[in-house]
Amino acid sequence: MSRVLRELHARDFVLLDDVRVEFGPGLNVLTGETGAGKSMLVDALGAILGQRTPSDVVRGGATCARVAAVFDPRPAPRLRAVVEELGLPWEDDGLVLVREVGGRSRAYVNGEPTTVGVLRRLGSFLAEIHGQHEGQRLLEPASHRALLDEFGADEVLSRRAVVEALFGRWRALREELRALDVGERERAQRVDLLRFQVSEIDAVRPRPGEVEELSQLRIRLLNAERLRESVTAAYEALYGGEGAAADRVGRALGLLRQAAAWDPALVPVAEALEAVEAQLVDLSREVRAAVERTEGDPGRLDEVEGRIAALRSLLRKYGDTVEAVLDYRERVARELAVLENADSRRGEVERELGQVEAQLEAAVGELSAARVQAARRLEKAVLRHLQDLAMPAARFRVQLEASEDPEGLPVGGRRLAVGPWGADRVEFLLSANPGEPPRPLHRVASGGELSRVMLALRTVLARADPPAVMVFDEVDAGVGGRTGHVIGAKLAELAGVCQVLCVTHQPQIAALAHHHLAVRKVTQRGRTRIAVEVLQGEDRVDEIARMLAGPTPTETARRHARELLRL
Repeated sequence: MSRVLRELHARDFVLLDDVRVEFGPGLNVLTGETGAGKSMLVDALGAILGQRTPSDVVRGGATCARVAAVFDPRPAPRLRAVVEELGLPWEDDGLVLVREVGGRSRAYVNGEPTTVGVLRRLGSFLAEIHGQHEGQRLLEPASHRALLDEFGADEVLSRRAVVEALFGRWRALREELRALDVGERERAQRVDLLRFQVSEIDAVRPRPGEVEELSQLRIRLLNAERLRESVTAAYEALYGGEGAAADRVGRALGLLRQAAAWDPALVPVAEALEAVEAQLVDLSREVRAAVERTEGDPGRLDEVEGRIAALRSLLRKYGDTVEAVLDYRERVARELAVLENADSRRGEVERELGQVEAQLEAAVGELSAARVQAARRLEKAVLRHLQDLAMPAARFRVQLEASEDPEGLPVGGRRLAVGPWGADRVEFLLSANPGEPPRPLHRVASGGELSRVMLALRTVLARADPPAVMVFDEVDAGVGGRTGHVIGAKLAELAGVCQVLCVTHQPQIAALAHHHLAVRKVTQRGRTRIAVEVLQGEDRVDEIARMLAGPTPTETARRHARELLRL
């Protein structure tokens, strides 16, 4: 059993002046006399989950109401991705949500300011509240198809995977066909433009790095005379005759060789200077070659400047770099090839589209048939639970419908709106009383009936898509002891897959709880507040006896309470 909701702290929230409640794993029950404030705790939890909360919840004399909840995020595996997607801080050991109502309303996630909308989104992954409120996911028709598919298991999910793959290919082919169906005049204009762009780039034939190379060459050509003078002077200084560097090194080398005959220690010095002399000869040759190639060439300068201008014209039109221009040319060439071969490609696309369309039509039909079978099984399973829950006249129906769309998929002689999920719109319907037609779940009036319907649905769908925390308020409204025991057993079964909180007046339900909380009204100094106490041992026996026999339970009631608790 998991414990996702660890703690709820409400301050100045109606009669909750400063109440801190710790919850346990499995089934948690809240009991107390009518009007004791049990539903206020549910309302406070709803506020932290982003439900609409009026400003009149602020306790008299206070400026704002504040609710905080600590959740263990580990049993909710999809939650981390949502928190990180929202850019909120993540902590493995706890997720702290805070909401302040009244005055300047504020919200926080792990200390980071956020919005009520974010709390609502996170809350959809954390908990469902069933009872007087209509915020739970099971009431949203948008979720019903996914729940039915999960209930149908591999028989439905495998077929849905086939539809998803075929739908993706069908949509891509339709989009390509639309592109090929562009009007002849528009296509001809586009072909002319693309041909001009390709030919303009090909006429220049740019090379990566060419602009930089030509810019350096242009600088040399513009400064050819001064360059020649500088290089010539350098050659004269290195190898220009008597007094030049090469001549002076040669004389020094001769003297060192003579001296080395008398002092062998000078031999390495003479050899090193000999290497310098060889390097000077090589350098002089290179400088001489530079002198010879620095002749001024006005014609070459004009040619280079013209080439640079042509390249820069391409850069202005097609990209910031030569590489970008060449990439653009490749994209244009591919588009041009498609347009020039549009007629032949159109035939290919139409043939493939026909094949994929036939496969998709068959796959959508098979998926719908599998859903119908799963829907009938779900209806029977839910009805069995509703009968157990004192709703013998209830009728539950899973409605599958498809919408026509002139641009949709041809299925059975009609064109239907389709998506990667197929063609079915799914909605759960209920008739709680004889003579009433089945209606959408959110139009079921009675909070107690709605809670029992949600319990039946969740018991059937628990393995398919369980929420982390489920809260039931008024689930036992208007039922007797035997039905209360059945409800308690189903809640306990559900608590095996998620944490369950239940507000109850039924001792049979309270006796099955793993964690029992008693809610009391206390009046001190002329002000009323709510207190919450964890019950164990004899205190729990007394509370269940009170639920059985009233404010002053008899010893018989206590004995009955012990029997319910199996003490």
